[in-house]
Amino acid sequence: MNEIQASAADSTSRRGSRTGSIVTGAAAIAIGLVFLADNFGIDLPLFDWHNWWALFILLGAAPSVARGFDRYRQVGTIDAQVAHAAVSALAIATVALIFLLDASFAQWWPIFLVIGGLSMLASGGSRKDCA
Repeated sequence: MNEIQASAADSTSRRGSRTGSIVTGAAAIAIGLVFLADNFGIDLPLFDWHNWWALFILLGAAPSVARGFDRYRQVGTIDAQVAHAAVSALAIATVALIFLLDASFAQWWPIFLVIGGLSMLASGGSRKDCA
């Protein structure tokens, strides 16, 4: 790799970590605003507050969203890496939403079969594209 390629790769990795920080920071701000609204008596009917900790699971989806967004900006299309990052974020968000909405895992477990199938489709049958 020559100096120009190394510089471009370094610039891309810094931009990627910056986007990850932005997405994770925005998610943390959103969670903080939800807690602040609750402290001021603003009732958010979607959330059952005995499961407030599930908001932190939702925060775990932010890095996958950032990776997918960075890759999409880099290649300008939805490739296997973008799709894989989106499906990863979907899986994490689904777990968080099941807890937040106090839904039954016994009823909703088949959604994880669907997400698994989407993950297989996103990888295109080859894991080497999803590094």
